[in-house]
Parts: sequence; structure tokens; C-alpha cells
Amino acid sequence: MSSSFASGLSRIAVAQLLCHVGFDTAQGSACNVLADLMSRYLELLAMRAKDYAEIQGRTASNLDDVARCLEEEDVDVEVLKEFGKKWAQITGT
Repeated sequence: MSSSFASGLSRIAVAQLLCHVGFDTAQGSACNVLADLMSRYLELLAMRAKDYAEIQGRTASNLDDVARCLEEEDVDVEVLKEFGKKWAQITGT
């Protein structure tokens, strides 16, 4: 995936999230910063999940590795699941 394509998808995701939480408008520069932060955060989580898989002697991470990373960041996985369900209902995905 090209970097510009991924950046565009990140900006769209941020814009949708901002709309979901009640923003009517946002500056493009603010969306760009939030998209960059989100991308970097997800990249760090993915790298840590990969590390956990390697510690276990696997070449690919799985959902347990990702859940462990999220729990270390104090993300409540159950709340995240509920958010995903609501998001799917709102967006029709």
C-alpha cells in the first residue's frame, strides 16, 4: 500500500471518528496531525504484537498478541468491541 494512499485512508478514518463524536468541522491540519498520531500508534501496537509472537516462537501475531498490547495500554478490550459494533451499525459495515 502506498504511503499517500494509507495517509488518505487515515485522514478519512479520523474525519469519520470526529463526526461520530459530534464535530461538525475540523481544520485540515488538525485532521492531519490526528491521522499521523493514529497511524504511529497503530504501527507501534503492530510492532509490539509482532514481538510477542516472536517471543512465543511464532512468525505471525494473532488476536491474543494484539489484545495483550491493548491491555498494556489500559485499553478495555470489551469497550473496544462494543465501539466496533456501534461503529458497524452507524456506518453500515
